[in-house]
Amino acid sequence: MNWFDWSLERQGYPIKQATKDLAGLALLDPVAFEARQQTARDAIVAHHLAHTPYYQKLVPSGAQTPWSQLPIMTKADLQTPLKQRLALGFTPANIHQHKTSGILLIFVGNV
Repeated sequence: MNWFDWSLERQGYPIKQATKDLAGLALLDPVAFEARQQTARDAIVAHHLAHTPYYQKLVPSGAQTPWSQLPIMTKADLQTPLKQRLALGFTPANIHQHKTSGILLIFVGNV
């Protein structure tokens, strides 16, 4: 196990399960993969519209907003302090932050 995977596992991220899931996705045919991708995308949007005040401000019309009409986040959005962008129940103390090449990566496992 490489250092990055080890550090994620140590922080509670299920890296072994994620690796297994990724291998399963690679076996899907293109139509099934796209359907899986759309389902996951819609679940992520619904979660943030229900649990992330920052995104609720970006998308005031709520869950009825079609994917094509969701706003594209700008650099300024991403420069908003992390604490203000986290979903309810998350804090900088219970997420994993990792910098690489100047980009901050944030991984959140199941809480």
